[in-house]
Amino acid sequence: MKARISLPGVLFLLIATACSHKPEFSSFGGLAQGTTYSIVFQKSENTDPFTLRNEVESLLAGFDMSLSLYKDSSLLCRINRNENVKPDKYFTEVFTRSAEISDLTGGAFDVTVGPLVRAWGFGPDGKKDVSPSGIDSLLQLVGM
Repeated sequence: MKARISLPGVLFLLIATACSHKPEFSSFGGLAQGTTYSIVFQKSENTDPFTLRNEVESLLAGFDMSLSLYKDSSLLCRINRNENVKPDKYFTEVFTRSAEISDLTGGAFDVTVGPLVRAWGFGPDGKKDVSPSGIDSLLQLVGM
């Protein structure tokens, strides 16, 4: 007697064996850019969680030291204080792309709105009481 393999039987076996191996996940998180982050990843033989965490933290630390408004020692804060510093790759790339988007939006996208953003309480310093004339003064600092 010959054994017959049916298509429904094969599909059942494939589904049953595929469902029996549930992937395992791991996660880690931390602080960057004045907020939190969380990374969830599927465990595998090729992924070392310790190495992955170190790589992510290194990348975020470099980005933070370049573009953070929450770290007084960041490149961006130093540039905003008119210190004599050389822009790094993160700053150069973000500034260049920001200028392109500003042009494409007719100035609606403007990375120089920081003084207004801080005055309205969206920055690291909290909300400030700003008069309409104070807003007019801040508008003089805005405009890419």
